[in-house]
Amino acid sequence: MTESMSRAAAEIAATKKPDGFCIDRRASDAGRMLEQWPRIAGMWSQLCSKHDTRHAPVKRRRDKPGGFPDRRSHPVPAARRYTAHMNRPSDAEQPADPGLLVVLSGPSGVGKTTIAHEVERRLNAAFSVSATTRAKAPGEVEGQDYYFLSEEDFDRRIDAGEFLEYARVFGRHWYGTPRQPVEERLARGELVLLEIDVQGGEQIRRVMPDAFLLFIEPPSEDELLRRLRHRGRDSEDAIDRRFAQAKAEIARARECGAYDVFVVNRDLDDAIDETCRHIRRRREQVAGRP
Repeated sequence: MTESMSRAAAEIAATKKPDGFCIDRRASDAGRMLEQWPRIAGMWSQLCSKHDTRHAPVKRRRDKPGGFPDRRSHPVPAARRYTAHMNRPSDAEQPADPGLLVVLSGPSGVGKTTIAHEVERRLNAAFSVSATTRAKAPGEVEGQDYYFLSEEDFDRRIDAGEFLEYARVFGRHWYGTPRQPVEERLARGELVLLEIDVQGGEQIRRVMPDAFLLFIEPPSEDELLRRLRHRGRDSEDAIDRRFAQAKAEIARARECGAYDVFVVNRDLDDAIDETCRHIRRRREQVAGRP
């Protein structure tokens, strides 16, 4: 800045007339300064524009507690304000509905798998794929039917807290629900569906208290026994074992307090309609809609 003003003064001096020409030298010099002022102002403006410090970093005083610059006296540059705005999620990126985890449980032969698949179709739900230590059956696809794990890998995942719920079924093989895929789908606002037993339902209630749990039960024990035999899949001994387990599971579901709704499957179509109606109503409540 000093160099620029010196240069301007030199130019002014070079334009001065001889001393004898002036009656009053001070008046003459002032008049010449006024004539040169537009040029001096232009040079000053150019100099300031090269050294604009409005957005320069402001040093904080380390010896003063809380010595941070005042945002009002040092505004954020427009480019940074624009970037911050673009990094915020837009309304279009927000899920239209909140995610909801739905658990369906029920004894063998009650029709819960058929109901679950119809819920998936009608409500656009996503089935959670379980992990298991049993061998892969012919036609089963890894990651679609189950995640097939070794006993060692399953134990490691239990220790790492990677399951929402897990249990050993019939004292033989482990089954569990991987945590990460479920949490990712819920964060996207999806309806996630689990078909698990009562033991798993109790664990889900503890770790995810906002989940919605439904238990499908038969109209009577005699009807359940008839359905188990009608399937034609098991021997009589296996049917008796499944029937005893089903009665114990129904009693446990009613006593544990984990389930929100009990749906009696007297007629399959009516049970499907009722299950879907309960889930829709719960999702509307979570979304805050009347």
